[in-house]
Formats: sequence, structure tokens, C-alpha cells
Amino acid sequence: MAYIIYTCGTGGAPVLNGILSWKGWQPISKLTFQAYLVHITVHNYMFYTTRQTVYITVGTALLEYTIGFESKLIATAKRNRDLKNQRDKQFWQILNYYTPQPGLNN
Repeated sequence: MAYIIYTCGTGGAPVLNGILSWKGWQPISKLTFQAYLVHITVHNYMFYTTRQTVYITVGTALLEYTIGFESKLIATAKRNRDLKNQRDKQFWQILNYYTPQPGLNN
């Protein structure tokens, strides 16, 4: 694995680097990372709420990916809302700066 990373990083394997750098991998990698962040919480919940042996199944993985997808949507929506509020605030600050104030000699 280290050799592949080193070879792609130094330009020794342009075909492999092109495949691994393909933009289509980005949504899959983001979803997988979110599932990775969520999986320990799901496993702990399942372990502490059941009195039976907990097995890792396809259903567990599906649950992790579903929760990961939803948490990514929530985080993205909050970030977009915050960015919009910041842009609106900057717009009004600029508008107020350039608007003549009544009673001042302009």
C-alpha cells in the first residue's frame, strides 16, 4: 500500500493515479468516512441495549451507512445555512457603509 501511494505521489504510475484520483470516488469516500465515524456509536448502542451476542451483519452496515448519510446531510445543511447567514450579514454591512446617513454632510 505504501508503495502504491509513493508511486502515485511521485508520478511513477499515471494510469493508476488517474483511476484513484477519479472524481467519482469522492461521494463514496465521504459516505464511507461518515459510516466510519458513526459505526462505534451504533455498535455500542446495540451492545448495551441487547442481552444477546451482537453480530455484525449487512443490516448493521446498512444502518451505519444510513445514519452516516443522514448526518452528512444535516451537517451540510447547517454549514450552508451558516454560510448564507454570513453572506447576508456581510451584504448588509457593506450596504450600510455606502448608504448616506441622514443629518450628515455628504
